[in-house]
Amino acid sequence: MKKISDVINSKRFTGNLLFYPTFIILTIFTIFPLLFVIFNSFREYWITDPKKTQFIWFKNYIDLFKDPVFLHSLTITVIFVLIAVTIELIIGMILALILEKNSKLNNIIRGFILLPMMLTPIVVGLLWKFIYDASFGILNYFIKIIFGKGLLFIGSYNQALISVIFVDVWQWTPFIFLILSAGLRTLPKEPYEAASIDGANEIQKFFYLTVPLIKKVIIIGILFRIIDTMKIFDIIYSMTGGGPSNATMLLALYNYRIGFKFFNLGYGSSIAIVQIIMMAIVLIMMTKIFKVEI
Repeated sequence: MKKISDVINSKRFTGNLLFYPTFIILTIFTIFPLLFVIFNSFREYWITDPKKTQFIWFKNYIDLFKDPVFLHSLTITVIFVLIAVTIELIIGMILALILEKNSKLNNIIRGFILLPMMLTPIVVGLLWKFIYDASFGILNYFIKIIFGKGLLFIGSYNQALISVIFVDVWQWTPFIFLILSAGLRTLPKEPYEAASIDGANEIQKFFYLTVPLIKKVIIIGILFRIIDTMKIFDIIYSMTGGGPSNATMLLALYNYRIGFKFFNLGYGSSIAIVQIIMMAIVLIMMTKIFKVEI
């Protein structure tokens, strides 16, 4: 028989000691809430009238795709994600390439670039709400000086979505920049030296060397931003509250309205599950298309 001291000192015991507490905590705070949300999505569940609670199976999901507000929210969420993440990737890559070399000036510029990312989203939303203000906003002040007439920004149905996309790009481009900068610093020099000898220009080096070598880093950065952008709430809530006329009513905000303003947790849970399924599909598609193991 093994001695107790030998069992305690074994790698298997240490591994179990680290694994099981983590698994229990993960189960309590992640898996259980997820299962509870799935369970609620098959019920008619009003907090204000728990006596009406009953299983309705897939009715919530059927009603979702008959709900014009949900379909609108789904559409503008997809538009928001595609535009915001694409712009963030392009600008982040350009900045990472420009500031690739280490120097005192570049380090100072990097510090300034990262500042928006360090701000709380709710603070960013309130800050840009004042900047966008049609009457007193500093942005309109300069626009009126140059063009004689200001813009409504978040007060206009046609301008509101673009305005909040710009704010998301402003705050989270530094995140993409940070990830890509880290990826660029890990690149070996030998392939670039060989490409230079073969007469390759900088554009060819970028597309045939840089992009393939940091492909995994790029995909991870995109996935993080897609997942984060699909559930964006703070900035939109503090800037527009989903308005005007549902112009910025993204899925997370619509879910909040249904669940915590109308107290329909069953319907709200089905929206949350749709969001989770969308994120899972995006993750699977990107890993399959780009052949990247996350």
